[in-house]
Amino acid sequence: TSIADECLANQIPVLFYAACLTTMILGSVDQIGLVLAGLFVIGRFVHAQIALTHNRMLIRSRVYVLTSLILFGFWCWIFAASFLL
Repeated sequence: TSIADECLANQIPVLFYAACLTTMILGSVDQIGLVLAGLFVIGRFVHAQIALTHNRMLIRSRVYVLTSLILFGFWCWIFAASFLL
């Protein structure tokens, strides 16, 4: 992996923590946000499990992309719930 990939991988949990704090500060915690947060956490556990066992990169990268998309959806929901709804 490249240095850029490693830097991005280390930012994903930070972006998740920031998303959680943002929802609490804005008072926009709701069921959809909680489901998205829960799916992200489950996805990261699955990603870690794959990395620590058989480490098949194709499966692991798909889980990584999926959790990244879930996090993106979480941020979109925060924006929509806080400013558009």
